[in-house]
Amino acid sequence: EFAAYKDGKEIARKCYYSIGGGEVIADGEEITEPVFPEPPEGYEFNEWADQEGNLIIFPYVVVEDTYINPVFSPCTYTFVFDSNEGEFSDGSSVKEIKSEYGAPLQSVEPLPTRTGYDFVGWTPEIPETTPAMDMTFRAVWEAVEFNAEWYADGELICVDVYRYGDFLRAPDIPIEKEGYIFAGWAADAAGAEIAAGTVMTAGGYTAYAKWDINEYTVIFEDYDGTVLSEQTVEHGASAEAPAAPEREGYTFIGWDKAFDNITEDTVVTALYEQIMVEVTFVAAEGGSLNGTTTVEVPYGTELYTITYPEAVANEGYEFAGWDKSYGIITEDTEVTAKFDRLSYTVSFVDKNGAVIEEVEVFHGEGAEAPEAPEVEGYKFIGWDKAYDNITADTVVTAQYEQIMVKVTFVAEHGTMAGETVVEVPYGTELYTVAHPEVEAEAGYEFIGWTPANSTVKTDITVEAQFNRVGYTVVFKDINGAVIKE
Repeated sequence: EFAAYKDGKEIARKCYYSIGGGEVIADGEEITEPVFPEPPEGYEFNEWADQEGNLIIFPYVVVEDTYINPVFSPCTYTFVFDSNEGEFSDGSSVKEIKSEYGAPLQSVEPLPTRTGYDFVGWTPEIPETTPAMDMTFRAVWEAVEFNAEWYADGELICVDVYRYGDFLRAPDIPIEKEGYIFAGWAADAAGAEIAAGTVMTAGGYTAYAKWDINEYTVIFEDYDGTVLSEQTVEHGASAEAPAAPEREGYTFIGWDKAFDNITEDTVVTALYEQIMVEVTFVAAEGGSLNGTTTVEVPYGTELYTITYPEAVANEGYEFAGWDKSYGIITEDTEVTAKFDRLSYTVSFVDKNGAVIEEVEVFHGEGAEAPEAPEVEGYKFIGWDKAYDNITADTVVTAQYEQIMVKVTFVAEHGTMAGETVVEVPYGTELYTVAHPEVEAEAGYEFIGWTPANSTVKTDITVEAQFNRVGYTVVFKDINGAVIKE
């Protein structure tokens, strides 16, 4: 270490900068980052640091002896594991891992799987430590061997050994079964045929001999020879009958022969029984029937060909025909005799024969009378006949009685001779009524009647009219001269 001073003040200092050697740097000088050669294989340059590991950032001012060293770190590389037609537990076919240079390198876990194969390793072989490069490893597989077993009628006749994925080949062994024809091999006991190009599967393969049994044709015919069903049935098996056929007017009752053990070609014919239907005759309200009321006839009979019973109308009704007279009978049928209730016209008329109201009334019922019209001078007193039990067209006439009114004569200042109270028809002219004779009392004279004339429509009083009699009194003197009159 060297220092120079002037006037008690330090003016220089030595510093050693070591990178594979040394360099003297004046105290306080700046140094720049040097160019450094390529890092070692598998490493990459990170930074510069001093002897205590502190980061050095350039430009750097030197104030003491300093050792500056480069800092390196191992590189990270990618390693791909290809399952090579296999599969990892998550369903993927490829896995990747990353590892630092020089670190231990191991296979991915869990290992991939492949149906029908055993895993035997990776290619290329995985190094123990991480190399300075990316790499891809492919899974190596070995096919597993399985047995193919061949059965005929429940008996194992042959066992072949195949690797997984090998094409299967049927054994060349003659086999026979009485009553059957050999028809190849099936993948299962249910008889599904082995397809061309079938390969060995994991777990082995079992095949079964197939047989074709003798077959027959069974035809189901309708009554007219129409084919309802045609089917092929194995020897000794049963045919399946079609849905019961329908024939208008007939009931299907079965088939003409059994078909549960077929041993030859067979024709089975449908059998029928004719349907009978009932026709029932009934009487509606207002009448009755004489004769047979229920008959049984074949389905399809024309209704008009059946003998109908006699329809008898009750009193007050008349036979109006049958509700059904024509048609083809295809089901139980009810035929009803219809009866119309007799009705009559009841005419209510006034005293002049003018119709007030006409009403229709059923036989034996009563009519409802209208309000009788008013006739001036007359009082309605009823109808000329009863109408509570009508049995024919009827005219009912309004009955009236003439209204009578009283005429009363009075004479205040006289006496009367003759009838003083007279009853006359409504509307009589007063002047036609006989008036009594009037004798005026002293001092009065009769001058007539009030009223003198009118049309009498109510009780009336007729008064005699009088004038008081006056006299002239003349006062004269002795000479006869009029003094006062």
